[in-house]
Amino acid sequence: MKGAAQHLVFDVGGTQLRAALWDADRNDLSPVHAVDAPSHARHPRLSWAELRARLIAEMSLLRERLDPGGQVHSVAVAFPGPVDPDRRILAAPTLWGALGQYPYELNRELAGRWPGTRVHVLNDVSAAGYRYSNEAEDSFCIVTVSTGIGNKVFAGGRPLVGPSGRGGEIGHLQVESGPGAALCDCGGRGHLGAYASGRGLVARAREDGGRGPTEFQRSFLATCLKLEPDAVTAEALAQAYAAGDEWATRQVERASDALGGVLAALCMGVGIERLVLIGGLAVGLGPRFAKAVGGAVEGRCGLGAGSAISVKLGEIDGKCALVGGGKAAALDASR
Repeated sequence: MKGAAQHLVFDVGGTQLRAALWDADRNDLSPVHAVDAPSHARHPRLSWAELRARLIAEMSLLRERLDPGGQVHSVAVAFPGPVDPDRRILAAPTLWGALGQYPYELNRELAGRWPGTRVHVLNDVSAAGYRYSNEAEDSFCIVTVSTGIGNKVFAGGRPLVGPSGRGGEIGHLQVESGPGAALCDCGGRGHLGAYASGRGLVARAREDGGRGPTEFQRSFLATCLKLEPDAVTAEALAQAYAAGDEWATRQVERASDALGGVLAALCMGVGIERLVLIGGLAVGLGPRFAKAVGGAVEGRCGLGAGSAISVKLGEIDGKCALVGGGKAAALDASR
């Protein structure tokens, strides 16, 4: 029976829009329903208003599938962008690029579409963090490495985001400057996400393969997967990386070094000693990638081997934002 313990959870991504039901009494997630996300990358000719309308329409269809009787009145939306304390969206680079007028109140639009429903919008990485926050005294940093890059520091059982809600947007920290710096989804140049996210890693690998075709032709991607540089994908890079290919390893280590440098500054500045990596790219690249990021963190911190900083992969089921979003919705409903 659906009731107060049931929460409808959405995970809005740059690639997929997913939804499931979270049962707070049983700590259980229903089977996940997924559709393609209506992003600017998939629909480059659509306006922001059209993309927004498509997102809301897809969410409504998913709700009808999961809750055809309309018995669930609590909804959590894990969203890929900064969300302020008033639950207003401040940007959505991986979903809408440089489009949009902010702050945008998705919660109000959904509540208007779904009368009588409590809508809790939160950043997707914050949502995922609730899955790993086991006690009020626990402190850690969760980092998602997927279509984009984001993080949240949790302390006292809650994410630290600051008054404007922008805390944790390391994907848009500039790590390289100048006109030749890589272009980010948001339109800026030299951001971490342009080098270490899934899209950034693939873009830089394609560029590198095009500049050095002879070296690329000796790689696993060309000899075994029969790919040309402009056909390289994140999945193909992960496969080559797992096979120990030198060319793919160099591409991934460039990304892990950039990410590790930013995380090292975070660890040294805040005192966080536990980092959890999640997201499609991190999971696809596996424990070896987590170890490389950890090595880059330790190297920058100057703490040497045996330091207290731990960098581990999170769950590999791809459900972190859904499970965590369900837990966050349950906490919100209990207040």
